[in-house]
Amino acid sequence: MKNHACCLLFASGTPMILGGDEFLRTQGGNNNAYCQDNGISWFDWKGVEANADVLVFFRKTIAFTKRYPILQRRKFFSGIDMDGDRIPDIQWFGKELDRPAWDDPELRTLSYMLDGGEEPSDAGEYLLFVILNADFLPQAVRIPPLDPGKRWRRVIDTSLDSGEDFRSEGDEVPLDPPECYIVNPRSTVVLIGK
Repeated sequence: MKNHACCLLFASGTPMILGGDEFLRTQGGNNNAYCQDNGISWFDWKGVEANADVLVFFRKTIAFTKRYPILQRRKFFSGIDMDGDRIPDIQWFGKELDRPAWDDPELRTLSYMLDGGEEPSDAGEYLLFVILNADFLPQAVRIPPLDPGKRWRRVIDTSLDSGEDFRSEGDEVPLDPPECYIVNPRSTVVLIGK
């Protein structure tokens, strides 16, 4: 669920989240529950306590999206540099910082980098590097180099336990080594470069 929260909230456009998703509410696969007055459409608020870790993750994800306006961008990404820093607004990568194999039906690991400088904010200049690993195996993913004096830090790793999965601002984990990240199976990783 944490992977889906990242994909939905960090994507362009309106996140298609149903009320209760933030605490793992389910309708058992029924997408026509509006006409049912039973357990399928009712909210069981006990899920808030039972899945408090997922609720906290959703809250942190929403706050992260608000803190970094590139994640709320109203214009389409173009893949070109619009602010003169020689970094495109979005860049897509394969595991080796190469072009993703878009036509490979077995492609399960994909990453992209967003230039935060494209959207002015109080956050200053930053880069976000998002890794999506849908593979059932861990994957070594190369990380783009940063300008001298800047460093990649891990903000999110959905494969880690609650509390470690989403680090607070100022408590991000510096990458060591800085050029590679081992992404666990079926997980999402978000790095910030400042």
